[in-house]
Amino acid sequence: MRVFYRIALLGIVFAPLFVWAQGLGIVEELVVTVTPERPGANEQVDVSVESYTADISGARISFFINDVLQAREVGQKNFSFVTGPSGTPTKFAVIVETLDGRLLHKEFTLRPADVTLLWQANGYTPPFYKGKGLFPFQGTVIVAAIPSFLNSDGSSIPAESLVYTWKEDGKVIGDASGYGQSTFFFKGGVPMRTKVISVEVNTTDNTILASAFTEIEPVQPRLILYENNPIYGIQFLHPLKSPLALDDIEVRLSAIPFFFEAGRRTDPLLSYSWQANYNPLPTEKKPDIVLRRTGEEGGSANVSLSVQHSENDFEASRASLEITFEQRAFSAPVGSGTQP
Repeated sequence: MRVFYRIALLGIVFAPLFVWAQGLGIVEELVVTVTPERPGANEQVDVSVESYTADISGARISFFINDVLQAREVGQKNFSFVTGPSGTPTKFAVIVETLDGRLLHKEFTLRPADVTLLWQANGYTPPFYKGKGLFPFQGTVIVAAIPSFLNSDGSSIPAESLVYTWKEDGKVIGDASGYGQSTFFFKGGVPMRTKVISVEVNTTDNTILASAFTEIEPVQPRLILYENNPIYGIQFLHPLKSPLALDDIEVRLSAIPFFFEAGRRTDPLLSYSWQANYNPLPTEKKPDIVLRRTGEEGGSANVSLSVQHSENDFEASRASLEITFEQRAFSAPVGSGTQP
């Protein structure tokens, strides 16, 4: 599973020229390249300056941040600075004085914003499961955008007051986009492949923007067998592995269908099929089974279980277990259950 990535965009607001530069005949613009193209809060920004209308290789170039001179050198076309915290504007300006007396100027204001994507698959996990429910084949996922947008006075902009544009694998999903649409649903298809979900968030006046994307990889659901102790319940800390020595007269097995798109492990959407020594057990249709030895001979038996989602053909899994039992010195009583 790929963890999500975040990219913050910045609202670019063109501001008036510096007061001292007004009236000096500044008529030509510079080409300013910003790297990264979409820097985030507290992130280094590398700026390069070029002009296609004037030779600036020998010009005196001045760089300003928030109206404060940061650097002034002849022929210095590159400059680096760090953006402020989320919501804090950073005003950048550059003035070039050419050898023939012309002035070229460029300035803009950057207001960093941030948005985080969180996703949750609509798949089953047992109670108190500490891991993340993964995205199963043909499963459904909800993605939530958590924006961090601040006004110029430092107050938070409510998430429901922003405009969201959602994309699935690069394609805009118009029905899911719009004002206040901070959540997005999608369902995996066939063929199964990693989904790239992205969102662009902006204020209604487009002065603050942010974007983020996440890659969500589908996985095959898992079926794991546990012992269901009559006193302590399902032993989630100890998944069963072959070979399992049957020391008592009987053992109760419980299957947990991890990540299947179901509300519970007994969901009618899930069909269970047990086998003993590769022979179907048509009466066993539940995720639990009791295995009981009825003789005193030693030996082994193979028990397996398959589960299939009734609506999603590729949501299926299988688990098997080899059970061994020693010869007993006395005859065990006969009881109900499936004999290994």
